[in-house]
Amino acid sequence: MFCREIVTDLHREWSKTPTKPRPLFVHPGTKEQGDFFFDEEWPEIGAIADPTCVVYRDFGIGKASTARLLSPKLVINVFRALFRGNRSGKTAGDPRQMPGYFAIRGERVLWANRPKNPGDHGDFWKAWREERWASR
Repeated sequence: MFCREIVTDLHREWSKTPTKPRPLFVHPGTKEQGDFFFDEEWPEIGAIADPTCVVYRDFGIGKASTARLLSPKLVINVFRALFRGNRSGKTAGDPRQMPGYFAIRGERVLWANRPKNPGDHGDFWKAWREERWASR
């Protein structure tokens, strides 16, 4: 549900401003699972399958602990996602894999956000609106 939410939100934002750089998604499912998901949500976007989560580990993104999965903030995020029309689909990859959001130029990470729970988008939207990485 949270993957669908972020992809839907980003697709909507990029549709409004097509001159902005397009995201590249890395997902913990197989290529086939990713193709199925992205064909439905954003067919023309790029996505990399990482079923062994090597990229996640390289970027310091771990797994959700039991405490994170039972967090009251996660429950709030579930209701937010549902209220916004995002449904839970078939799980692809490790459901405990935490998300991460990065702005990268060349070999440099300009901005990183490692959320505290699977449904937390952190300050991604504020950074996006301010285009913090655009001038670096």
